[in-house]
Amino acid sequence: PFLVQVRPEIARPFADVVNSANFRKGSVSDVPKFLEEKEAFDAAYDELLLQAENQLENLETLGALGAFLPAERREELLTALANALAAARDSELEALKDAHDMAALPFFAPTEEEVRDRLAEFE
Repeated sequence: PFLVQVRPEIARPFADVVNSANFRKGSVSDVPKFLEEKEAFDAAYDELLLQAENQLENLETLGALGAFLPAERREELLTALANALAAARDSELEALKDAHDMAALPFFAPTEEEVRDRLAEFE
């Protein structure tokens, strides 16, 4: 519901970064380590959004966030995120900030038909 007014081309890079974080891959065998990495990621992500809202240079923050991403996709993910930050409206940044508490950001809002199909499959 937070991302209804965020354009998909803006939301997608944020979702990709959030969902690609290394600590989210695989099962959690060390809960304290997982929580420590999640808190550090959240701090870097929050700082990035704060800097973007205040229209500050965020290259250093992008780099800090990149430390949590898989090396083979890091450049691709950060480039897409930088482009989305540059194109995002203030209202979209605010919605993304509000949505950060979610474990994963949706790529797009489903259509009514998709919801009906999913419900039919469930029944």
